[in-house]
Amino acid sequence: MGDEVTNYRTYVHIPESWERKQEERSLSRIIISIVIPILFYAGLALTALIVLLQNLRSPLRARSPGEESHAGRFGLLAGYLAVFALGNILPSALSAYDTGNPLKLTYAGIAIVALLGAPLYVGGSRCSSARAWYFGSRAFGEERLQGWAGVSPAYYRDALWIGVGGSAGLFGLQHLLATAWTRWPTVHRSLGAVLRP
Repeated sequence: MGDEVTNYRTYVHIPESWERKQEERSLSRIIISIVIPILFYAGLALTALIVLLQNLRSPLRARSPGEESHAGRFGLLAGYLAVFALGNILPSALSAYDTGNPLKLTYAGIAIVALLGAPLYVGGSRCSSARAWYFGSRAFGEERLQGWAGVSPAYYRDALWIGVGGSAGLFGLQHLLATAWTRWPTVHRSLGAVLRP
């Protein structure tokens, strides 16, 4: 600002040949960084789905709570609409707006995302909670799982304070890392950059 130095940065010129060599994708790097994680998570999801589909007609699956409850579905829909309206979806879509296209086209795209996303999120969360109840009842027994109505007020109090404390802890950790970054700058590299073929 004016004749004062506001920010001093040291730039190190990295040779272009070294940078190109580090960015090359060898077969071993592709397998370690992309293929193995995809196979692991796909296998995990496929295993859970196969176990669930094998026991779909079991009596335990028929007793899954909340199958007839519409209040939970409307609650999930209200939560989705609140996140859609108050979250970063609308600002992100409008900031990515291309002025070469009509604005009505962008609004139509946002409406399509909202209409297709609502049943996807509501159905996905209902399916996830049903799977969690099913696998929890198989692992621990149905009598050890608590329903919404049978829980003491202390449970909700503790859950609220755990949520508040966890959010505050993440907020503090973010600021601690930002402060540590100014005092101790390090080069962040991914695992693939240090592996040699």
